[in-house]
Amino acid sequence: MTRSMTPATFECERDFAHSVALLYWAFTDLEARKVWYGGRERGFNVAHHTLDFRAGGAESWRGQPHGAAWMTNDATFIEILPEQRV
Repeated sequence: MTRSMTPATFECERDFAHSVALLYWAFTDLEARKVWYGGRERGFNVAHHTLDFRAGGAESWRGQPHGAAWMTNDATFIEILPEQRV
């Protein structure tokens, strides 16, 4: 089986019961991101998680939640406007 993909961008919005400052900080801090994605303390098998939070930087995560299929998330930060847009 051959699989292919076409890179694209997307936008999503979500409402949180927390301040914008706290949510922005959570995006900038690797330990906070590990909690967001689910970490070893929540039963996830995490192979790696790296974060370079800056325009042009990247985040990479590979993990297996609760015995499910392995998942990979590789993202590049295109534009960062503090406390406005990531």
